[in-house]
Amino acid sequence: MAGATPGVDDIEPYAADWRAGCLAVFDGNLGRYFADDERATFIEYLDVHSSTLPYFVLVSGDTVLACGGYGKEGDRVSLNWGMVARDHHRRGLGQCITRFRLERIAVEHPDTPVRIETSQHTMGFYARLGFAVENHTPDGFGVGIDRVVMVWLPAAPEPGA
Repeated sequence: MAGATPGVDDIEPYAADWRAGCLAVFDGNLGRYFADDERATFIEYLDVHSSTLPYFVLVSGDTVLACGGYGKEGDRVSLNWGMVARDHHRRGLGQCITRFRLERIAVEHPDTPVRIETSQHTMGFYARLGFAVENHTPDGFGVGIDRVVMVWLPAAPEPGA
């Protein structure tokens, strides 16, 4: 795969072997995309919840380049802990792993709205994927990191389909 851009074929289910790589991706995004106090919550997610909720890593060799998951919560599905290694931003990896999750959600939970809590720094990315802002709380995650709740509604089927 030398020189090739990682893609869907490089996404695999999370396993504990990928923990350090996922934490490295998280740590590389601290400050702008995540607040320091969110690290403990992410560790808990990896150690406890990833065994019951779908979580994935996009890898190149033994390096985690992106990760993210989802889970059903009542009448919605939430995208959980999606992130891309800081030095791999703007290479299409975020779109790749997000579209991968949305496609799985569409099969597993058809016609179910998808929710994400993100920041003002990534809300444009999700808007380009069809998410709409539902709520925006300045400094909701920490100083300088707003909490932006966005929702994606599955496309309605074509008439006669």
